[in-house]
Amino acid sequence: MLAAELRVLLWLFAALALSAGVLLYLLSGNTADTFSWTIKPSVTAAFLGGAYWAAFVLFVWSARQSLWVRARPFVLPVIVIAVLLLAAR
Repeated sequence: MLAAELRVLLWLFAALALSAGVLLYLLSGNTADTFSWTIKPSVTAAFLGGAYWAAFVLFVWSARQSLWVRARPFVLPVIVIAVLLLAAR
């Protein structure tokens, strides 16, 4: 069974990934004002925005699962992406 608390956390992560995707993909030319740090060139910001939208799909899919065994594929990609973004910072 997927715990209700984890389901809420996944929906929160989905909302954050969606908003980061909007900020980076749609506003990729203006990351100095709209994002945590400036990302140059803007195509890099757009690529990261697309990656956040892909993460949004993964989080929504995982949050909708009823069993943990079906929802756990989100764990490894989230850890890898978090470590890579920290290293790139």
